[in-house]
Amino acid sequence: MANSPPIHRLHSDILWRFFSLNADMELDFEDYFPAMDTLRTISQVCPLWRGIAMNSPSLWGRVVNIDAVFKRRAGSMTKWGNEVLRRSGDSSLHIKARLDTKVKEDVVESLVRQNWHRIQSLDLEFQKGTPISGEKWQEIFRVPAGALEGFRIRCNGYQEESKFVLFQNNAPSLRRISITNFVVDMKEVSWASNLRYIEMCSSIFAFELLGTLFVVQFPFLECIVCFDYGAGLKDVDKEALPVLRPISLPCLRRIQLNVGKEVNTILTMLMHITPNEQCALDLAVDKYFVNNYTLDLLREVLPKFLRYAARMSPATDLRLVLKRDWFIFLQSSERSFSFHVQLPVGLHERAISVFPFCFAHTTFRLDSIEKLVFRVVEDEDMDLLLANESMEKLVLRFLSVKSLETDSETLVYLSRFQTKTRTVPFPSLKTVKSTLKDDDEIIKHFLDSRAAAGVIGTISFIGW
Repeated sequence: MANSPPIHRLHSDILWRFFSLNADMELDFEDYFPAMDTLRTISQVCPLWRGIAMNSPSLWGRVVNIDAVFKRRAGSMTKWGNEVLRRSGDSSLHIKARLDTKVKEDVVESLVRQNWHRIQSLDLEFQKGTPISGEKWQEIFRVPAGALEGFRIRCNGYQEESKFVLFQNNAPSLRRISITNFVVDMKEVSWASNLRYIEMCSSIFAFELLGTLFVVQFPFLECIVCFDYGAGLKDVDKEALPVLRPISLPCLRRIQLNVGKEVNTILTMLMHITPNEQCALDLAVDKYFVNNYTLDLLREVLPKFLRYAARMSPATDLRLVLKRDWFIFLQSSERSFSFHVQLPVGLHERAISVFPFCFAHTTFRLDSIEKLVFRVVEDEDMDLLLANESMEKLVLRFLSVKSLETDSETLVYLSRFQTKTRTVPFPSLKTVKSTLKDDDEIIKHFLDSRAAAGVIGTISFIGW
């Protein structure tokens, strides 16, 4: 064994784990490099690797990507696709398909029907119809799903609520559900309390989904996602709102909401929810339902979730925008706090007071930010912003920013800020990315005001 190749000295359990990590259709590049092809390549490296792969039907069952093995002209699967199914044996199946033609839908429908009892994960995108508009799919989805753990359905148009009982109310293993334009009432299904991940887009209002948390117990729920931009086709049924009470969701680590209607109801619900102490809130709010009471609620909700965010790993990049018609606090990491609100006419001055207060008086680690996109109010609001003590405190907390992307209005604000306070924001600044040219008067004034405050150093200006 001493002279054998290194791959022969790896334990078979380690190799199997390596193969398993590659047999994953959830990776971002699945559409370009299907997991089934990666697994085939692995199985051809050497006799040892081939033996392990060929004797692991569960690996092949996890990579059934119909899009990668469907022949459009023939209207059937390729030989390789059928070989993958053969190699899966009697193991659990993970099936993924985009149903963009009637022939392809028929092939997938037949495959799902025949193997329903062993499907562990089903990911279908209906581009030519919806799964509950045809009797064939209704028949399948009415059947108990004992093996199903992941269920993702996306439809191309708004769909009314299903009139049949999904899975005959029997899906004891289901842990993840993601549906677009396919309505499931979580209050009516017995398997809801076992879910770890819930995502609903365009099918129900966010306040309806969040309200379910006050009716059904979700002791294991880790993530809830709702985009209700398409739910506006429905009328709001306020009678369906639950009685709010404090609830604890100890496993909930992510809340992502894109809110159209009933913004204040959503914020009130968030005030009543105690999630995991490291829960990340990603909240986007439409301006048409924002009012003064919304700002009152945000003054309570934002600091609460910023406290949770402060317990996570410090962020190194941030996008901070405070303009007349929107406010953005956005990090690139998915597991992070993010907030975006559109502001209607008439609320801007109060928003300038509320939002800086929320973000300045928190333990969130702004001093760890090294890359910052920073844009603030237009010229007519400059004096208002300069007089804001919370904004001053907020700006001065960015001690580690080395790279700044900004615009001319913000550079003017920073110059006046430095002159007014005799303090310098972004003391570690090395690079400014802007549309301005090196000889622009605004840049000169910005550098002069920093020098007058006692900070002298080279800053590179880069055009877009």
